[in-house]
Amino acid sequence: VVVKYGSTVDKVYEDLLSVAQTGDYPPGDLFALHAIVHRLERVIHVGKTISDQTIFSLTGERKGEKTFDFLFVDKTGAGAALLAAYYCRKAYPDAGTFRCAGWSAPDEPKEEFVEFAESKGIDLRVAVPVSFDDVRDHFDEFDFVIDLEGAIRQHIRKVPYHTTVLSWKLDDLSDPKAVHEELVTRMSDLMEILRGETDDDN
Repeated sequence: VVVKYGSTVDKVYEDLLSVAQTGDYPPGDLFALHAIVHRLERVIHVGKTISDQTIFSLTGERKGEKTFDFLFVDKTGAGAALLAAYYCRKAYPDAGTFRCAGWSAPDEPKEEFVEFAESKGIDLRVAVPVSFDDVRDHFDEFDFVIDLEGAIRQHIRKVPYHTTVLSWKLDDLSDPKAVHEELVTRMSDLMEILRGETDDDN
């Protein structure tokens, strides 16, 4: 139900933007409709929270921990983004799904990243780099899209309503050790915010 509602909200916002571009309706009316939809969405969220609390009061069972779908992106999807996805799968196995993509993905992972990953107990030799074009149509399935290069705005027209894009322009995308060190810190901070969880084994 929640997923369907989220899709409906996205469609309403898209329709409001389309109508606004025609100039056929007063802006005040469109802002009022936007406010109504926003308040309805808040009512849904509050209702869900009350339901969860009621179930806990009656059964003592807590709602399952929130999980998230992540996508890491950079130029190739064969180096930094690939290492990020596989590192997170190992460090945060219960936090959700971790995928990666590149604007122009090669056939194989970068060897220097493969060798470094092995030193961290991560096997990138089995990985197949994915082109961003292959995930573009499913962009709205991700809760977080983490841009390691700072170029994602050149490749997408708009960000889906329920997707958060984080720009983590790393200092040196060619150095796997530097990438790993920066990722460990940034992901630890993010996971502590999202789940109260950190990676103690990095």
